[in-house]
Amino acid sequence: MAKRFVQTDVDINGNAVNEDGYTAIEFRVFAPLAVLGRTQQAIARKLRIMGVTGNKGSETSCPLANVLKSAYPGLKCKVSGDTMEVDGAEVALPEEFTNFVHAFDQGDYPALIRGKK
Repeated sequence: MAKRFVQTDVDINGNAVNEDGYTAIEFRVFAPLAVLGRTQQAIARKLRIMGVTGNKGSETSCPLANVLKSAYPGLKCKVSGDTMEVDGAEVALPEEFTNFVHAFDQGDYPALIRGKK
């Protein structure tokens, strides 16, 4: 069964947060990304196993955006450096995801580039 967002508190901005301190939008973003791993290499390996690819330098079709759009069809998602915009809300990405995005955009993971083998 999928984990649900359960409000346990309110942050300093008045946003509902869960027991981990995530807002609802952060929870929505991090739930599908959490399975990818905790290092950029683990993230790349899991994406390759899952068959997820993307376009270098593209905010809307990088592999991380494609994972989220697969989990939530119709989602508007952009990845830009160390942030992700999801349905108009900006979410800071953890360091391992930021490192992966930069490495992917530099061509470090050619197997994950759409159209390349």
